[in-house]
Amino acid sequence: MHKVDILRISGIVFSRQSYSKYVYSRTIHKNQSTKQKNLRPIKAIRNYSSNIRKRSALFLSDANPTEDSIVKVDINLKEILSSPSQIKENLAARKIDLNISELLDDCEKMKIIAKKKLDIEQERRDITIRVGALSKVKLNDDLRRSKEILIQRGKEVKQLSKQIQKQSWDVEERVILQSLQIPNKLHLNTPKENKVLRSSGKIEDCPASTSHIQIGKEKQLIKFSNIGPKAYYLKDELADLERKLIISAKNYLKHAKLSPFTTPDIFRSVVMEGSGVNVADERQVLTLQSDEDNINLQLLDDFHIVGTSIYSFVGYLTKVKVRPSSLPLKYFSIGRHYCPGESLPGLYGVLQTTNAAIFGGCLSENSAHELLDEYTDLIWSYLSLLNIPIRMVRLGAPNISPAESLKYVFEIWSPSLQQFIQVSTLSMFGDFISRRLMCFQDNKETKYIHMMGGDMLNITRLLALILEYNLLDDRKLSSVLEIQHG
Repeated sequence: MHKVDILRISGIVFSRQSYSKYVYSRTIHKNQSTKQKNLRPIKAIRNYSSNIRKRSALFLSDANPTEDSIVKVDINLKEILSSPSQIKENLAARKIDLNISELLDDCEKMKIIAKKKLDIEQERRDITIRVGALSKVKLNDDLRRSKEILIQRGKEVKQLSKQIQKQSWDVEERVILQSLQIPNKLHLNTPKENKVLRSSGKIEDCPASTSHIQIGKEKQLIKFSNIGPKAYYLKDELADLERKLIISAKNYLKHAKLSPFTTPDIFRSVVMEGSGVNVADERQVLTLQSDEDNINLQLLDDFHIVGTSIYSFVGYLTKVKVRPSSLPLKYFSIGRHYCPGESLPGLYGVLQTTNAAIFGGCLSENSAHELLDEYTDLIWSYLSLLNIPIRMVRLGAPNISPAESLKYVFEIWSPSLQQFIQVSTLSMFGDFISRRLMCFQDNKETKYIHMMGGDMLNITRLLALILEYNLLDDRKLSSVLEIQHG
């Protein structure tokens, strides 16, 4: 069983009542009323390495009579298959091992099966018409035998139709599940390797310092709990500084015309998988183990503790139509974020952090680019107020997630580790997520919302850096904290 080194798990809060149906409710069976829905208590974190199930939260074949998919995925298969060479280049650039040949073969099988289904249905209709015509006339022996032969053939065709339908479901399932593994198109600006775009400050002017872990213990500002190496408490001035930084980030983002958002801590598999997360990989997400009934379902429907993140806004927009006049959507949220953690020491690698997440929902790819530039400047300007070495990096194709087409990370130099530490991120998703989770623009044509967003600030990591730069009582920090006063 995977241990959870988290001191506090926040309660679930929703921005709107309707939001809960994509976060807190179970799959509604076709023969089950809404009133019969029942959420059983969550038991523990599941270790997926011993129980990987080849299921999806986004797609369920019509062969299953008792369950229904939450969303109708638009994977744009026709466009994807029109350029298999580009897909192979995308996969190679990202270093993803996926056999496209099998997908192409199955797509051809789908066409053949679809043709057979049409032929069989036509034959069934012809038999029905001919039997109907014979039923209206007086039959001699020859006509009677013909009718019997037609009826027998009708039974054979009916059985054959069932077999073809089963084949169709099987092949369709393989095609959809394989297609869901194809990543987002790479942005033209995404390099093959990480590329530093901007930098400020000289690391040569930052001599090696004591680790924030030791500083925190000596000054009694951090207590690492015996629950586990990733569990901690912030104390005294450091706890108060966290509060001030939260207020600072909130006022900064509100001044930039972003709307505050209250978000849940727990998300269903459909939101996570729709956002490109492999929910079977315990390195990507913490998964809560629910009742045994859910494990037996064909549709993947688990719960994942994530907290404040891009998924907060994605879940809100799932199966939602937004008026084009309301775009762009500019949201932010500040709160606890939960992740499997990293191998970095101390506050750099904990499972629970305090994050400020930002999101943009746009009309088109062009407007998403404009908002990306705006958010990039927003993050850079805030971090520059610290007056310590920072840099902005455009990540290479192998280092971005399947849902991302482009990703920037913002890093601050750690004097103790003598390396840059990521404190902010910003990603472009295009309509990749929207196509999977039915996030529409409300107009006559089927158009999807173009998404972008990320973490404006990892406040917990920033606290560690502040300790290492000895900025608790330094004027360098006042320019940041003054934002709390507007």
